[in-house]
Amino acid sequence: MKDLEAEKAARWAKAEKYAQGYADHGMSRALTVYYTRYFPLITLTAFSSAVLIAFLRAGGGPLDWWFIGWSGTYLFALGAVIGGLTYNSKRLKPSVELGSTLSIVMPLENDEQRALTRGINGKQSVPDEHLTIARSLAVLRRKNTATGLLLGPAMTYVLAPRFSSPSPEGSIDWFFLTVLTLLITTLVLSIRFFRRQGHFLTATAPHTTPPG
Repeated sequence: MKDLEAEKAARWAKAEKYAQGYADHGMSRALTVYYTRYFPLITLTAFSSAVLIAFLRAGGGPLDWWFIGWSGTYLFALGAVIGGLTYNSKRLKPSVELGSTLSIVMPLENDEQRALTRGINGKQSVPDEHLTIARSLAVLRRKNTATGLLLGPAMTYVLAPRFSSPSPEGSIDWFFLTVLTLLITTLVLSIRFFRRQGHFLTATAPHTTPPG
């Protein structure tokens, strides 16, 4: 029994060592700025360019709206990749501190890792002695979630082939609907996880007593 307790204590001690140097300095703010300023600009630029190309391609004839949907979606995906990667490097990374190792919970057993995950998700409390590990894990996962939210819109490129030609009248494009549903579901879940992780960090932030 003593050996098991000693092994458990050693696992948590190693995890706490790995958990040093993590902090969120404003990832929520960084994402808000991206989606309220840069993302609309990327969208407008992509589809405006698609309309311009279609206009030049038509040579004075009627615009091909299927071509606009196809080219606009591809241009949007390209802009989302470039914009997301650039913003991730210039604005998101400086808003978070990541420790020297990304394998915070590697020393822990599966049930111990799951307990931390449930704590971050608000489904159970985290013991005070494990709070540093849980908070660092939340910061790491929040950074990964934020990166996914920046680059996720680029996945719309899989929808572009749908606009290459109209579907037969009366038919339902189940592939298009399935992919669109998956993209929306992934986005909603990512936002939910990001908010949960942020709520956990706020709720467990150390409180300092104002100087008297």
